[in-house]
Amino acid sequence: MRFGKSGRRPGISLVELLVSVLIVSLGLVALSQLFVSALWTYQKAHYLSIATQQAQYEMEKVRDLGVLRLMNGVDTTAYPPAVYTANGTNNGVTFQVPTLPGGAGSVLWTPYPAGATNNQYLQQVVIAITWTGARRAKSVVNVTTLVTNTK
Repeated sequence: MRFGKSGRRPGISLVELLVSVLIVSLGLVALSQLFVSALWTYQKAHYLSIATQQAQYEMEKVRDLGVLRLMNGVDTTAYPPAVYTANGTNNGVTFQVPTLPGGAGSVLWTPYPAGATNNQYLQQVVIAITWTGARRAKSVVNVTTLVTNTK
């Protein structure tokens, strides 16, 4: 066996091996954090998409009803009591959103402009979808529109 000029065998030492393993380990830990962050972002986007679709569905239902049916209180054919709960002032409903963790929603309609008492032609509708997101943070999608009687 031939030795180098310093009298040592060629190759790597145990210290060099441990340093290289440490560097690779730190890189893998950083990479795993990136994957965890990407997973949280994907989940948040997925829940946001579900909430937006639910809000859009409720908005289309309100537009189909028209103002006159909204002003007569909660329409039990459009908002069946098995799914929707009327609020105390009879100008809105609440409901559960089972596809979201801790998901709930509400639809509230009021005369527009605010304070108008006999406006039969224009209602402001606010739809809110809430859920418990990542790390127990509450998330909300709010949609507001004006609805007029088109029928």
